[in-house]
Amino acid sequence: MTIIKTVKKVLDKVSDIALTICMTAMAVVVFWQVFSRFVINNPSFWSEELARYLMIWTTFIGAAVCVRDMSHMEVTFIPDLLLKKRIPYLIIRLIAYVFMLALGYFFFRYGMDYAKMGVSATAPTIQLRMNYIYMIIPISGVIIIVNVVEKIIEEIYYYKHPETRPEKTYK
Repeated sequence: MTIIKTVKKVLDKVSDIALTICMTAMAVVVFWQVFSRFVINNPSFWSEELARYLMIWTTFIGAAVCVRDMSHMEVTFIPDLLLKKRIPYLIIRLIAYVFMLALGYFFFRYGMDYAKMGVSATAPTIQLRMNYIYMIIPISGVIIIVNVVEKIIEEIYYYKHPETRPEKTYK
């Protein structure tokens, strides 16, 4: 079990670092684009495209991190309605996790196809093969799946041992 926890910690750290790098790089690139366009009056030809690809990476890594931290938006109408009908909270959470697993699988399965198609395409301005851009889709799918499996294990554990549930978790 310690190997799994170590791998999960490394995955979390790599996700956090990658997200920080992408967001910082995107901010710098967008600042350069604005500066070169309006101050120097000589807009850079590569910055807009690079900022777009960094935004894609930021979005997909951020989605995986949000699943890990349970900080994504949540529509509580249906869970609240089901709780009123006395459906156990664990079942409601597990149903939500099944949908998250399906999304992670979808990202992985079809993201791999998309990345394979990107091998033959090149970004027009920065001359980067598009599979490097598209590869974040299946990578984030795997990270989402790992994070959801961890949440399922936690949820079952806390169901069996409710006194150990941290105060900060939802409901």
